[in-house]
Amino acid sequence: MPETNSARHGLPFLLTGQAQKELTHNEALVRLDALLHPVVEAQQTSPDMDISMADTGKIWLVAANMPNAAPNEWTGHAGELAYWTGGSWRFLEPTTGMSIWNRQNNSRLIYISGQWTVAPSITNVTGGINIDVEARAAMNALLHHLQIIGITRL
Repeated sequence: MPETNSARHGLPFLLTGQAQKELTHNEALVRLDALLHPVVEAQQTSPDMDISMADTGKIWLVAANMPNAAPNEWTGHAGELAYWTGGSWRFLEPTTGMSIWNRQNNSRLIYISGQWTVAPSITNVTGGINIDVEARAAMNALLHHLQIIGITRL
């Protein structure tokens, strides 16, 4: 039996003799749209109550529910990306090495060993007995660049 989905992201394949191939193709495009350079609005346990068509294409990182929390549409999808298509949710499982930008707190998260990891925070170079102003300026410029590209936090 032929494979029906791609191995890494579960993108649907077109099959020989398949009717309505455009549905399968469009579903693959929706998933690719969400997975290509994903930016999440926030990390939260449930969808906003005022979600609308204007939010189509937005992504959220699903946080784990607290024990005894009321079930919602996102229950059972902790750690996944929730992509709003305008009428329904698509849940996308991350793969090792995937990175996302969290718009809520301006940080990059990377999926490593089954969990989302935030880049460490590194402070500017200060102190020391012998102060080399040029070396300190170069190190701080390098740290600033790493913060801008999301490798470390601001």
